[in-house]
Amino acid sequence: MSCATSEGSGWRRRQPSGHEGGGALSEARRTLDALVEAAQAGRPVVLATIVRARGSTPRGVGSRMVIDPAEGLVGTIGGGCGEAQVIA
Repeated sequence: MSCATSEGSGWRRRQPSGHEGGGALSEARRTLDALVEAAQAGRPVVLATIVRARGSTPRGVGSRMVIDPAEGLVGTIGGGCGEAQVIA
């Protein structure tokens, strides 16, 4: 089975600004910052959140991704086919 991934969808991942480094805390902060920025600008965005997972998954429950048509993607819910379906 093949699918179009988010990388091939025309969406771009927003580069972190001001919160360098990895880890869940910095990713959560980037997600929150993106939501606040969009709200302040009056832009509608989508917050995708994994609420349940079965078996082996690339990201766990609680993983989040902001889908902002104006600014791109922030965070990830696992990439690949699943993420592409959420974006579509």
